Amino acid sequence: MSCGCTSCFNKSCPEPVDVTIGQTFLSLADGDAVVDLEEHKAFAGTSLTLNYAPLPGYAVRVLVNGLLQSAGVHYTVDGVDDEIIKFNNALSGDDVQVVYAHLAP
Repeated sequence: MSCGCTSCFNKSCPEPVDVTIGQTFLSLADGDAVVDLEEHKAFAGTSLTLNYAPLPGYAVRVLVNGLLQSAGVHYTVDGVDDEIIKFNNALSGDDVQVVYAHLAP
């Protein structure tokens, strides 16, 4: 069942897409980096704190209930604290996945 919208968080929108990712290591001049997947089940609110700061210049992918979100339209990465994803609309019990590159711990 589809609601026909292109930018909503409604759980009645198109069925979520299964996404699977494992850790992938990148070799950088300054050390090693990891492409990681963070999952936040039943997230509520507008500010999500990531475990690590995303690497500048590498894409951050955010999925809400399996739907890929658009940077600037649905969320932003906070410019002051690069570990925070700020959603333009408050989420309420949604499943959030974030795929991003960060320096290896």
